Amino acid sequence: MIRLAAALALLATPAAADLRIDHAMLRAAPAAVGGGYMVIHNDGPGDDVLLGAEAEVAEVQLHAMTMADGVMRMDAIPEIPLPAGEAVALAPGGLHLMLVGLEDGLREGDVHAVTLHFRDAGERVVEMPVRVFAEVRAAFADVMAPMHGEGH
Repeated sequence: MIRLAAALALLATPAAADLRIDHAMLRAAPAAVGGGYMVIHNDGPGDDVLLGAEAEVAEVQLHAMTMADGVMRMDAIPEIPLPAGEAVALAPGGLHLMLVGLEDGLREGDVHAVTLHFRDAGERVVEMPVRVFAEVRAAFADVMAPMHGEGH
């Protein structure tokens, strides 16, 4: 009976197998706010949407950083589209998770579970290690280079 229930659960959320998450990490921060980053690959035939996230250590919001008239803005957004066959980077200087209300900041070496909520793929729990900014920057160098005038 348990195997049947597990099989039915897999059939009910086929898109879950089509999402891959790489480079999931949180940026070390002593403050009450911190950033979360990852690359979400939608290998499936249909679009999906990241609707939100949650963690035990803080409230989690979806955020986007944009440049307008030479000023960097950061705004909460309601969702992040995940087009079929594409990878979407949540990286410093762009789309990202914002952890708000951290009591003890984010300490290097810690690992926190973050639950991602997708429109079609449902929930996905991701273990996110806390890294110093130099490590985050190195992991996302290809994504960040155009934003910081590096490379082409």
